[in-house]
Amino acid sequence: MSYDNSMAVNSNEEPRSLAVSDKLFNRNYLMLYQGQFVSRLGNAVYSLAIALWLKGVTDSGTVMGIFYAVTAFPLIAMSVIGGAVADRFSRKGIIVGTDVLNGLAMLALAGVLWMDYSQPVQIAAVFIVGIVASSLRAFFGPAANAAIPDLVPENRIEGANSMGKLSEKISQFFGSFSGAYFLGLLGLPLLVAINGITYLLSALSEGFIHIPQRIPEKTKGIKNYFHIFSEDIRQGLRYIRQNAGLKRLLYLSIGTSFFSTPVMILMVFYVTDFLKLSNEWFGYFLVIFGVGSLVGTILVSVFRVHGDSRKFFLILFLLLEAAGYLLLPYVTHYSQAMALAFFGGVMNGFSTISIFSLMQLTTPSKIRGRVFGALTTLSGSIAPLGMAMGGVLYDYFDHNIGIIYTISGLGMIFVILIVSSNRAFRKFIAYETPEQMGATGFRYTIKTVQRDQLLEQKERFIEEQFKKTRSQI
Repeated sequence: MSYDNSMAVNSNEEPRSLAVSDKLFNRNYLMLYQGQFVSRLGNAVYSLAIALWLKGVTDSGTVMGIFYAVTAFPLIAMSVIGGAVADRFSRKGIIVGTDVLNGLAMLALAGVLWMDYSQPVQIAAVFIVGIVASSLRAFFGPAANAAIPDLVPENRIEGANSMGKLSEKISQFFGSFSGAYFLGLLGLPLLVAINGITYLLSALSEGFIHIPQRIPEKTKGIKNYFHIFSEDIRQGLRYIRQNAGLKRLLYLSIGTSFFSTPVMILMVFYVTDFLKLSNEWFGYFLVIFGVGSLVGTILVSVFRVHGDSRKFFLILFLLLEAAGYLLLPYVTHYSQAMALAFFGGVMNGFSTISIFSLMQLTTPSKIRGRVFGALTTLSGSIAPLGMAMGGVLYDYFDHNIGIIYTISGLGMIFVILIVSSNRAFRKFIAYETPEQMGATGFRYTIKTVQRDQLLEQKERFIEEQFKKTRSQI
Protein backbone atom coordinates (compact mmCIF):
# COMPACT_ATOMS: atom_id res chain seq x y z
CA MET A 1 0.00 0.00 0.00
CA SER A 2 1.50 3.32 -1.02
CA TYR A 3 1.19 6.13 1.44
CA ASP A 4 1.80 9.84 0.94
CA ASN A 5 0.60 13.04 2.53
CA SER A 6 -2.49 13.13 0.37
CA MET A 7 -3.94 10.65 2.84
CA ALA A 8 -4.24 13.52 5.28
CA VAL A 9 -7.50 14.16 3.44
CA ASN A 10 -10.22 11.56 3.43
CA SER A 11 -11.60 12.29 -0.01
CA ASN A 12 -9.52 12.35 -3.18
CA GLU A 13 -12.49 12.04 -5.54
CA GLU A 14 -13.62 15.69 -5.47
CA PRO A 15 -11.41 18.52 -6.76
CA ARG A 16 -10.08 20.81 -4.07
CA SER A 17 -10.19 23.85 -6.36
CA LEU A 18 -12.27 25.02 -9.33
CA ALA A 19 -10.05 28.02 -10.00
CA VAL A 20 -9.61 28.85 -13.69
CA SER A 21 -7.13 31.71 -13.27
CA ASP A 22 -3.41 31.10 -12.82
CA LYS A 23 -2.92 34.50 -11.18
CA LEU A 24 -3.47 35.61 -7.59
CA PHE A 25 -4.60 39.14 -8.48
CA ASN A 26 -7.29 38.17 -10.97
CA ARG A 27 -10.44 40.23 -11.52
CA ASN A 28 -12.81 38.12 -9.41
CA TYR A 29 -10.52 37.93 -6.40
CA LEU A 30 -9.80 41.67 -6.56
CA MET A 31 -13.52 42.52 -6.66
CA LEU A 32 -14.16 40.35 -3.58
CA TYR A 33 -11.11 41.83 -1.87
CA GLN A 34 -12.20 45.38 -2.66
CA GLY A 35 -15.74 44.83 -1.39
CA GLN A 36 -14.60 43.25 1.85
CA PHE A 37 -12.03 45.99 2.41
CA VAL A 38 -14.65 48.76 2.22
CA SER A 39 -17.05 47.04 4.64
CA ARG A 40 -14.20 46.17 7.00
CA LEU A 41 -13.18 49.83 7.20
CA GLY A 42 -16.61 50.84 8.42
CA ASN A 43 -16.98 47.86 10.73
CA ALA A 44 -13.57 48.48 12.37
CA VAL A 45 -14.60 52.00 13.42
CA TYR A 46 -18.01 50.72 14.53
CA SER A 47 -16.61 47.86 16.64
CA LEU A 48 -14.23 50.07 18.60
CA ALA A 49 -16.86 52.79 19.05
CA ILE A 50 -19.42 50.30 20.38
CA ALA A 51 -16.92 48.87 22.89
CA LEU A 52 -16.05 52.34 24.21
CA TRP A 53 -19.70 53.41 24.23
CA LEU A 54 -20.82 50.36 26.23
CA LYS A 55 -18.00 50.80 28.73
CA GLY A 56 -18.84 54.48 29.07
CA VAL A 57 -22.56 54.00 29.73
CA THR A 58 -22.31 50.87 31.92
CA ASP A 59 -18.71 50.56 33.26
CA SER A 60 -19.50 46.88 33.78
CA GLY A 61 -17.40 43.89 32.79
CA THR A 62 -20.50 41.73 33.12
CA VAL A 63 -22.46 43.76 30.55
CA MET A 64 -19.47 43.76 28.20
CA GLY A 65 -19.02 40.00 28.54
CA ILE A 66 -22.72 39.29 28.03
CA PHE A 67 -22.83 41.55 24.97
CA TYR A 68 -19.97 39.73 23.27
CA ALA A 69 -21.37 36.36 24.31
CA VAL A 70 -24.92 36.89 22.99
CA THR A 71 -23.67 38.47 19.75
CA ALA A 72 -21.20 35.64 19.18
CA PHE A 73 -23.70 32.86 19.82
CA PRO A 74 -25.69 33.16 16.53
CA LEU A 75 -22.48 33.06 14.50
CA ILE A 76 -21.40 29.94 16.33
CA ALA A 77 -24.76 28.17 16.39
CA MET A 78 -25.73 28.92 12.78
CA SER A 79 -22.40 28.55 10.96
CA VAL A 80 -22.97 24.83 10.48
CA ILE A 81 -26.21 25.71 8.66
CA GLY A 82 -24.47 28.52 6.78
CA GLY A 83 -21.84 26.07 5.60
CA ALA A 84 -24.47 23.70 4.19
CA VAL A 85 -26.21 26.62 2.48
CA ALA A 86 -22.89 27.75 0.96
CA ASP A 87 -22.46 24.35 -0.71
CA ARG A 88 -26.03 24.16 -2.04
CA PHE A 89 -26.78 27.73 -3.14
CA SER A 90 -24.91 30.47 -4.98
CA ARG A 91 -22.00 31.62 -2.85
CA LYS A 92 -22.00 34.93 -4.70
CA GLY A 93 -25.69 35.44 -3.89
CA ILE A 94 -25.05 34.70 -0.21
CA ILE A 95 -22.09 37.11 -0.04
CA VAL A 96 -23.99 39.96 -1.71
CA GLY A 97 -27.27 39.35 0.12
CA THR A 98 -25.77 39.23 3.60
CA ASP A 99 -23.86 42.48 3.02
CA VAL A 100 -27.07 44.20 1.88
CA LEU A 101 -28.97 43.00 4.96
CA ASN A 102 -26.08 44.03 7.23
CA GLY A 103 -26.14 47.51 5.73
CA LEU A 104 -29.89 47.88 6.25
CA ALA A 105 -29.63 46.64 9.86
CA MET A 106 -26.93 49.21 10.64
CA LEU A 107 -28.97 52.02 9.11
CA ALA A 108 -31.96 50.96 11.23
CA LEU A 109 -29.79 51.06 14.38
CA ALA A 110 -28.55 54.52 13.42
CA GLY A 111 -32.17 55.64 13.19
CA VAL A 112 -32.93 54.35 16.71
CA LEU A 113 -29.88 56.09 18.13
CA TRP A 114 -30.77 59.35 16.35
CA MET A 115 -34.26 59.30 17.88
CA ASP A 116 -32.60 59.78 21.28
CA TYR A 117 -34.53 57.04 23.07
CA SER A 118 -33.77 56.16 26.67
CA GLN A 119 -30.46 54.49 27.44
CA PRO A 120 -31.95 50.99 28.07
CA VAL A 121 -33.71 51.14 24.70
CA GLN A 122 -30.50 52.15 22.94
CA ILE A 123 -28.53 49.36 24.64
CA ALA A 124 -31.22 46.86 23.69
CA ALA A 125 -31.08 48.04 20.05
CA VAL A 126 -27.29 47.63 20.01
CA PHE A 127 -27.70 44.07 21.34
CA ILE A 128 -30.41 43.19 18.77
CA VAL A 129 -28.48 44.51 15.76
CA GLY A 130 -25.37 42.77 17.06
CA ILE A 131 -27.29 39.48 17.08
CA VAL A 132 -28.60 40.13 13.54
CA ALA A 133 -25.12 40.96 12.23
CA SER A 134 -23.70 37.85 13.89
CA SER A 135 -26.40 35.69 12.28
CA LEU A 136 -25.60 37.10 8.85
CA ARG A 137 -21.88 36.45 9.34
CA ALA A 138 -22.77 32.80 9.94
CA PHE A 139 -23.78 32.64 6.26
CA PHE A 140 -21.29 35.14 4.83
CA GLY A 141 -18.21 33.54 6.42
CA PRO A 142 -18.54 29.98 5.05
CA ALA A 143 -19.52 31.30 1.61
CA ALA A 144 -16.55 33.68 1.36
CA ASN A 145 -14.08 31.20 2.84
CA ALA A 146 -15.26 28.45 0.51
CA ALA A 147 -15.11 30.76 -2.51
CA ILE A 148 -11.49 31.95 -2.16
CA PRO A 149 -9.84 28.60 -3.10
CA ASP A 150 -11.96 28.62 -6.28
CA LEU A 151 -10.86 32.13 -7.27
CA VAL A 152 -7.08 31.73 -7.05
CA PRO A 153 -4.66 28.92 -8.06
CA GLU A 154 -3.97 26.28 -5.42
CA ASN A 155 -0.36 27.34 -4.91
CA ARG A 156 -1.44 30.94 -4.13
CA ILE A 157 -4.12 30.21 -1.51
CA GLU A 158 -1.85 31.23 1.36
CA GLY A 159 -1.05 34.46 -0.48
CA ALA A 160 -4.76 35.16 -0.99
CA ASN A 161 -5.46 34.57 2.69
CA SER A 162 -2.56 36.81 3.64
CA MET A 163 -3.95 39.57 1.40
CA GLY A 164 -7.34 39.16 3.06
CA LYS A 165 -5.68 39.41 6.44
CA LEU A 166 -3.83 42.49 5.23
CA SER A 167 -7.08 44.26 4.34
CA GLU A 168 -8.52 43.24 7.68
CA LYS A 169 -5.52 44.63 9.57
CA ILE A 170 -5.38 47.87 7.59
CA SER A 171 -9.06 48.34 8.40
CA GLN A 172 -8.38 47.66 12.05
CA PHE A 173 -5.50 50.16 12.03
CA PHE A 174 -7.79 52.83 10.67
CA GLY A 175 -10.61 51.96 13.07
CA SER A 176 -8.34 51.68 16.07
CA PHE A 177 -6.58 54.98 15.39
CA SER A 178 -9.69 56.94 14.49
CA GLY A 179 -12.57 55.14 16.25
CA ALA A 180 -12.35 57.04 19.54
CA TYR A 181 -11.73 60.33 17.70
CA PHE A 182 -14.71 59.95 15.35
CA LEU A 183 -16.93 58.76 18.20
CA GLY A 184 -16.30 62.07 19.96
CA LEU A 185 -16.45 64.13 16.75
CA LEU A 186 -19.45 62.61 14.97
CA GLY A 187 -21.29 60.68 17.66
CA LEU A 188 -22.39 57.05 17.59
CA PRO A 189 -25.49 57.45 15.34
CA LEU A 190 -23.53 58.87 12.40
CA LEU A 191 -20.74 56.31 12.80
CA VAL A 192 -23.29 53.49 12.68
CA ALA A 193 -24.88 54.98 9.57
CA ILE A 194 -21.50 55.20 7.83
CA ASN A 195 -20.90 51.54 8.69
CA GLY A 196 -24.22 50.64 7.06
CA ILE A 197 -23.26 52.53 3.89
CA THR A 198 -19.92 50.68 3.65
CA TYR A 199 -21.78 47.34 3.71
CA LEU A 200 -23.98 48.49 0.81
CA LEU A 201 -20.93 49.65 -1.17
CA SER A 202 -19.30 46.28 -0.50
CA ALA A 203 -22.36 44.47 -1.87
CA LEU A 204 -22.21 46.63 -5.01
CA SER A 205 -18.59 45.62 -5.67
CA GLU A 206 -19.27 41.93 -4.96
CA GLY A 207 -22.14 41.94 -7.47
CA PHE A 208 -19.60 41.87 -10.33
CA ILE A 209 -17.80 38.72 -9.12
CA HIS A 210 -17.96 35.36 -10.91
CA ILE A 211 -17.37 32.48 -8.47
CA PRO A 212 -16.92 29.01 -10.05
CA GLN A 213 -19.17 26.57 -8.22
CA ARG A 214 -20.87 23.25 -8.81
CA ILE A 215 -24.35 23.79 -7.38
CA PRO A 216 -26.34 20.60 -6.76
CA GLU A 217 -29.67 20.12 -8.53
CA LYS A 218 -32.49 22.02 -6.81
CA THR A 219 -34.86 20.07 -4.61
CA LYS A 220 -38.63 20.59 -4.43
CA GLY A 221 -40.50 20.79 -1.14
CA ILE A 222 -39.55 22.16 2.26
CA LYS A 223 -39.43 18.66 3.74
CA ASN A 224 -36.90 17.52 1.14
CA TYR A 225 -34.79 20.64 1.73
CA PHE A 226 -34.76 19.93 5.45
CA HIS A 227 -33.67 16.36 4.82
CA ILE A 228 -30.91 17.45 2.42
CA PHE A 229 -29.59 20.15 4.75
CA SER A 230 -29.58 17.68 7.63
CA GLU A 231 -27.58 15.24 5.53
CA ASP A 232 -25.19 18.00 4.39
CA ILE A 233 -24.55 18.99 8.01
CA ARG A 234 -23.98 15.36 8.99
CA GLN A 235 -21.57 14.97 6.08
CA GLY A 236 -19.53 17.96 7.27
CA LEU A 237 -19.46 16.59 10.82
CA ARG A 238 -18.61 13.10 9.52
CA TYR A 239 -15.69 14.47 7.51
CA ILE A 240 -14.27 16.10 10.63
CA ARG A 241 -14.86 13.03 12.78
CA GLN A 242 -13.15 10.69 10.30
CA ASN A 243 -10.09 12.95 9.95
CA ALA A 244 -8.15 12.35 13.16
CA GLY A 245 -5.77 15.28 12.67
CA LEU A 246 -8.52 17.77 11.84
CA LYS A 247 -10.47 16.57 14.85
CA ARG A 248 -7.50 17.29 17.13
CA LEU A 249 -7.15 20.72 15.54
CA LEU A 250 -10.79 21.30 16.47
CA TYR A 251 -10.04 20.36 20.09
CA LEU A 252 -7.18 22.85 20.08
CA SER A 253 -9.42 25.61 18.73
CA ILE A 254 -12.14 24.94 21.32
CA GLY A 255 -9.71 25.00 24.23
CA THR A 256 -7.73 28.05 23.16
CA SER A 257 -10.92 29.97 22.30
CA PHE A 258 -12.30 29.44 25.78
CA PHE A 259 -9.19 30.78 27.49
CA SER A 260 -8.30 33.56 25.02
CA THR A 261 -11.68 35.29 24.72
CA PRO A 262 -11.55 36.82 28.24
CA VAL A 263 -8.22 38.42 27.29
CA MET A 264 -9.77 40.08 24.25
CA ILE A 265 -13.05 41.32 25.72
CA LEU A 266 -11.35 42.75 28.82
CA MET A 267 -8.60 44.53 26.88
CA VAL A 268 -10.42 47.86 27.10
CA PHE A 269 -10.42 47.51 30.91
CA TYR A 270 -6.76 46.46 30.90
CA VAL A 271 -5.75 49.60 29.01
CA THR A 272 -7.98 52.18 30.72
CA ASP A 273 -8.18 50.81 34.28
CA PHE A 274 -5.07 48.64 34.80
CA LEU A 275 -2.57 50.79 32.86
CA LYS A 276 -4.50 54.02 33.65
CA LEU A 277 -4.44 55.25 30.03
CA SER A 278 -7.05 57.19 28.04
CA ASN A 279 -9.60 55.69 25.63
CA GLU A 280 -7.39 56.55 22.65
CA TRP A 281 -4.72 54.19 23.97
CA PHE A 282 -7.12 51.26 23.64
CA GLY A 283 -7.11 51.97 19.91
CA TYR A 284 -3.33 52.24 19.87
CA PHE A 285 -3.02 48.81 21.49
CA LEU A 286 -5.30 47.32 18.85
CA VAL A 287 -3.17 48.92 16.16
CA ILE A 288 0.04 47.50 17.62
CA PHE A 289 -1.51 44.04 17.86
CA GLY A 290 -2.72 44.41 14.28
CA VAL A 291 0.72 45.45 13.04
CA GLY A 292 2.18 42.37 14.69
CA SER A 293 -0.52 40.19 13.15
CA LEU A 294 0.24 41.70 9.76
CA VAL A 295 3.91 40.86 10.18
CA GLY A 296 2.91 37.29 11.05
CA THR A 297 0.78 36.95 7.90
CA ILE A 298 3.62 38.33 5.77
CA LEU A 299 5.94 35.73 7.24
CA VAL A 300 3.55 33.00 6.11
CA SER A 301 3.23 34.45 2.61
CA VAL A 302 6.96 35.08 2.12
CA PHE A 303 8.44 31.91 3.58
CA ARG A 304 5.57 29.54 2.65
CA VAL A 305 6.48 27.03 5.32
CA HIS A 306 5.01 23.55 4.92
CA GLY A 307 5.55 20.04 6.15
CA ASP A 308 7.67 19.64 9.28
CA SER A 309 8.63 23.34 9.21
CA ARG A 310 4.98 24.36 9.49
CA LYS A 311 4.48 21.87 12.31
CA PHE A 312 7.42 23.18 14.31
CA PHE A 313 6.69 26.90 13.91
CA LEU A 314 2.94 26.55 14.38
CA ILE A 315 3.25 24.81 17.76
CA LEU A 316 6.03 27.17 18.83
CA PHE A 317 4.11 30.33 17.91
CA LEU A 318 0.92 29.12 19.60
CA LEU A 319 2.87 28.60 22.83
CA LEU A 320 4.58 31.98 22.56
CA GLU A 321 1.25 33.74 22.01
CA ALA A 322 -0.16 32.16 25.16
CA ALA A 323 2.97 33.12 27.10
CA GLY A 324 2.51 36.73 26.01
CA TYR A 325 -1.02 36.83 27.44
CA LEU A 326 0.30 35.32 30.66
CA LEU A 327 2.85 38.13 31.04
CA LEU A 328 0.47 41.06 30.40
CA PRO A 329 -0.58 41.65 34.04
CA TYR A 330 3.04 41.58 35.21
CA VAL A 331 4.17 44.63 33.24
CA THR A 332 3.60 48.11 34.61
CA HIS A 333 4.67 50.41 31.78
CA TYR A 334 2.67 50.91 28.59
CA SER A 335 5.75 50.38 26.39
CA GLN A 336 6.25 46.89 27.80
CA ALA A 337 2.57 46.08 27.33
CA MET A 338 2.64 47.33 23.74
CA ALA A 339 5.71 45.19 23.04
CA LEU A 340 3.79 42.15 24.28
CA ALA A 341 0.80 43.16 22.16
CA PHE A 342 3.00 43.35 19.05
CA PHE A 343 4.65 40.04 19.93
CA GLY A 344 1.27 38.36 20.42
CA GLY A 345 0.04 39.77 17.11
CA VAL A 346 2.94 38.24 15.19
CA MET A 347 2.30 34.85 16.76
CA ASN A 348 -1.46 35.10 16.19
CA GLY A 349 -1.18 36.20 12.57
CA PHE A 350 1.22 33.41 11.65
CA SER A 351 -0.77 30.65 13.34
CA THR A 352 -4.17 31.86 12.11
CA ILE A 353 -3.20 32.05 8.42
CA SER A 354 -1.27 28.77 8.59
CA ILE A 355 -4.21 26.88 10.07
CA PHE A 356 -6.76 28.53 7.78
CA SER A 357 -4.76 27.80 4.63
CA LEU A 358 -4.16 24.23 5.78
CA MET A 359 -7.89 23.59 6.14
CA GLN A 360 -8.59 25.08 2.70
CA LEU A 361 -5.88 22.94 1.09
CA THR A 362 -7.05 19.70 2.67
CA THR A 363 -10.82 20.06 2.11
CA PRO A 364 -12.46 19.21 -1.26
CA SER A 365 -14.35 22.08 -2.91
CA LYS A 366 -17.72 20.31 -2.95
CA ILE A 367 -17.94 20.00 0.85
CA ARG A 368 -15.73 22.91 1.87
CA GLY A 369 -18.62 25.16 2.89
CA ARG A 370 -20.27 22.65 5.21
CA VAL A 371 -16.93 21.61 6.72
CA PHE A 372 -15.97 25.24 7.42
CA GLY A 373 -19.42 25.92 8.84
CA ALA A 374 -19.22 22.89 11.11
CA LEU A 375 -15.73 23.87 12.25
CA THR A 376 -16.89 27.40 13.06
CA THR A 377 -19.84 26.11 15.07
CA LEU A 378 -17.88 23.47 16.96
CA SER A 379 -14.70 25.48 17.55
CA GLY A 380 -16.61 28.52 18.75
CA SER A 381 -19.19 26.62 20.77
CA ILE A 382 -17.50 27.37 24.06
CA ALA A 383 -16.36 30.94 23.23
CA PRO A 384 -19.57 32.67 24.47
CA LEU A 385 -19.14 30.90 27.82
CA GLY A 386 -15.56 32.18 28.01
CA MET A 387 -16.71 35.71 27.17
CA ALA A 388 -19.49 35.73 29.77
CA MET A 389 -17.31 34.13 32.45
CA GLY A 390 -14.50 36.59 31.77
CA GLY A 391 -16.80 39.56 32.35
CA VAL A 392 -18.47 38.08 35.41
CA LEU A 393 -15.17 37.04 37.02
CA TYR A 394 -13.73 40.48 36.36
CA ASP A 395 -16.49 42.01 38.49
CA TYR A 396 -16.36 39.13 41.02
CA PHE A 397 -12.62 39.60 41.65
CA ASP A 398 -13.16 43.35 42.12
CA HIS A 399 -11.65 44.25 38.72
CA ASN A 400 -8.45 42.27 39.38
CA ILE A 401 -7.55 41.60 35.78
CA GLY A 402 -4.25 39.93 36.69
CA ILE A 403 -6.01 36.83 38.03
CA ILE A 404 -8.04 36.36 34.85
CA TYR A 405 -5.13 36.92 32.45
CA THR A 406 -2.92 34.49 34.40
CA ILE A 407 -5.59 31.78 34.31
CA SER A 408 -6.14 32.41 30.58
CA GLY A 409 -2.45 32.17 29.69
CA LEU A 410 -1.82 29.02 31.72
CA GLY A 411 -4.98 27.40 30.35
CA MET A 412 -3.95 28.04 26.75
CA ILE A 413 -0.47 26.60 27.33
CA PHE A 414 -1.95 23.47 28.90
CA VAL A 415 -4.35 22.90 25.98
CA ILE A 416 -1.63 23.46 23.34
CA LEU A 417 0.78 21.02 25.01
CA ILE A 418 -1.87 18.31 25.36
CA VAL A 419 -3.09 18.52 21.75
CA SER A 420 0.37 18.88 20.20
CA SER A 421 1.44 15.65 21.89
CA ASN A 422 -0.98 13.77 19.62
CA ARG A 423 0.65 12.10 16.60
CA ALA A 424 -2.37 12.51 14.31
CA PHE A 425 -2.45 16.26 14.96
CA ARG A 426 1.26 16.68 14.23
CA LYS A 427 0.88 14.65 11.04
CA PHE A 428 -2.08 16.75 9.88
CA ILE A 429 -0.38 20.13 10.36
CA ALA A 430 2.67 18.78 8.48
CA TYR A 431 0.50 18.19 5.38
CA GLU A 432 2.11 18.91 2.01
CA THR A 433 0.56 19.24 -1.44
CA PRO A 434 2.01 17.08 -4.25
CA GLU A 435 3.82 20.18 -5.57
CA GLN A 436 5.38 20.83 -2.16
CA MET A 437 6.43 17.19 -1.89
CA GLY A 438 7.88 17.39 -5.36
CA ALA A 439 10.06 20.28 -4.29
CA THR A 440 11.85 18.04 -1.83
CA GLY A 441 11.63 14.82 -3.82
CA PHE A 442 10.71 13.01 -0.64
CA ARG A 443 8.27 10.13 -0.80
CA TYR A 444 8.01 6.93 1.11
CA THR A 445 6.07 3.69 0.87
CA ILE A 446 4.71 1.41 3.54
CA LYS A 447 4.24 -2.18 2.42
CA THR A 448 1.72 -4.44 4.13
CA VAL A 449 0.94 -8.13 3.94
CA GLN A 450 -2.60 -9.50 3.79
CA ARG A 451 -3.73 -12.02 6.42
CA ASP A 452 -3.90 -14.91 3.93
CA GLN A 453 -0.41 -14.16 2.68
CA LEU A 454 0.84 -14.09 6.25
CA LEU A 455 -0.68 -17.51 7.02
CA GLU A 456 0.77 -18.93 3.81
CA GLN A 457 4.24 -17.64 4.69
CA LYS A 458 3.89 -19.04 8.19
CA GLU A 459 2.94 -22.53 6.89
CA ARG A 460 5.81 -22.45 4.37
CA PHE A 461 8.27 -21.50 7.14
CA ILE A 462 7.05 -24.36 9.39
CA GLU A 463 7.28 -26.85 6.52
CA GLU A 464 10.84 -25.76 5.70
CA GLN A 465 11.86 -26.03 9.33
CA PHE A 466 10.32 -29.52 9.53
CA LYS A 467 12.20 -30.66 6.41
CA LYS A 468 15.44 -29.19 7.77
CA THR A 469 15.02 -31.00 11.08
CA ARG A 470 14.16 -34.32 9.39
CA SER A 471 17.22 -34.12 7.13
CA GLN A 472 19.46 -33.48 10.15
CA ILE A 473 18.04 -36.53 11.90
